[in-house]
Amino acid sequence: MSVILPVVRWTARLFGLAVTVVFILFIIGEFTQPHPHPPTTLQGWTGPILLSFVSLGMILAWFKEMSGAVLSIVALFAYANHIRFHPPGPFVLILPAIPPVLFVLDWLLRRHRTLGPISGN
Repeated sequence: MSVILPVVRWTARLFGLAVTVVFILFIIGEFTQPHPHPPTTLQGWTGPILLSFVSLGMILAWFKEMSGAVLSIVALFAYANHIRFHPPGPFVLILPAIPPVLFVLDWLLRRHRTLGPISGN
């Protein structure tokens, strides 16, 4: 158990950081090419705003695992509803969903370690 906990935590952190960097690259691309201007309607801004909350949740999860994971998962579900599972479809959302799931696993493992095993006596 002592080896699993740091591996889960750092895998979640590094994978979350990679997802956040990719999102930042998408935002840079949205504001530069091929569009001549950023989104102008609320509908156009909803996706980037929701993905910002996904990234903020992953950053928050470095300090508060469960809170950050919940924020990321809720924002991902909202984003999936926003795009209505049209192309690229929900399969693209599997990758950014991995870090929040790992953060929840990390939180559960640390909580279990803190509480200790439950005895039957």
